[in-house]
Amino acid sequence: MRQLKIPKIWRRALVVAIPKPEKPLGDPKSYSPITLLCVPFKILERRLIYARVETITDPQLPQEQAGFRPVFPTRVFPNPKPGFFQRPNPVF
Repeated sequence: MRQLKIPKIWRRALVVAIPKPEKPLGDPKSYSPITLLCVPFKILERRLIYARVETITDPQLPQEQAGFRPVFPTRVFPNPKPGFFQRPNPVF
């Protein structure tokens, strides 16, 4: 790690096709690909890359943007706009 080289085994990934619900299995468009990465690489990526990106992007986000931010848990703000919690009347 002192040489700043990532081991080749860490850079390997496994792509898995997940079938979409209620789609024909014979059609390639009926699958969503996901990539499974090596756990040590994911940890390294989180520690190095995301930490640098967060210092740039976090100050630019509004305070209302709370989800998926480490310091701001998802919560209801104390002064929501009037009507925020009211659902519109359903149309039948």
